[in-house]
Amino acid sequence: MAAEHVQDPGFGQAYHQKTQKMINDDSSYNVKRLGTVFSIKDFYSYLITASGWQFSLFFIGTFLVLNAIFAFFYTFLGEGALKGTETYSWENDYIHGFFFSIQTFTTVGYGGVAPHSIIANWIASANAFTGITWATLMAGLLFGRFSKPFPRIAFSKNVLITDFRDKPISTLQFRVVNERANVMMDTEAEVVVSFLEMNSQKQYKKEYYALKLESKEIRFFPLNWTLVHHINEDSPLFGRKTSELEALNMEILVMIKGFDNTFHQTVYAIHSYKVNDMLWNKKFEPMFSPDEKGRIILDLKKLNSLEDS
Repeated sequence: MAAEHVQDPGFGQAYHQKTQKMINDDSSYNVKRLGTVFSIKDFYSYLITASGWQFSLFFIGTFLVLNAIFAFFYTFLGEGALKGTETYSWENDYIHGFFFSIQTFTTVGYGGVAPHSIIANWIASANAFTGITWATLMAGLLFGRFSKPFPRIAFSKNVLITDFRDKPISTLQFRVVNERANVMMDTEAEVVVSFLEMNSQKQYKKEYYALKLESKEIRFFPLNWTLVHHINEDSPLFGRKTSELEALNMEILVMIKGFDNTFHQTVYAIHSYKVNDMLWNKKFEPMFSPDEKGRIILDLKKLNSLEDS
């Protein structure tokens, strides 16, 4: 039975030249988008998926900028706009206005400073409304970030071409592990290899083939999982050397899907390997072993560890 040909898993087929890795190391797609129309919903999606430091910068930055703007309004009204402050200089008035804005923004209201004129009261009202709106939006974003299931499935750095259980059978192997202690069940794996070949029109075309795995699913995922593909006559990798795979710009695309019992949702993780990620005639070092009490100890630091030759 020949290797199963895959029409197109979603990365296209026709290219004018060789391409970079299709999936980045952070599991994002290596695609640059042009002509994107901005939408507020897109910005919301960005904030939900942004890194911790990016979201913190937005969180703190909007708080400071909004209060700085209202502080300018209070200062612009001049002396007497805020009751309970003493005027020494423009800088002093601005600082008083800034801290009064924060107190109004957060609905703290110590009572020492209060708006005195009608215009100042209108600005303070807008200040309070903006603060309530900002707090509501931030609470929604925080809930969205914490409630969104982020899988922590780690992939081995390298894919190995080695024998199988000390038998003269060539296999392709890599392994994955759930870095969290949460329960994942009904975990499935799908692996596709892509080759970039030139057709008669001098145009590059990607061909995709599914790699048949020794085991493509496991019911429970408490330990690491080594995925094995037998390189036999039915494999698209059969008989191909490293130089040939490199010339074909080979890339192995991996998708892991499982049910996360903590979030009660299905989660996904993707990864890819290129030719320079391959190691020949190496074996993974076991990641788990029982201790003196019989408990199984899983060492995540050994995900990329290899046995001594």
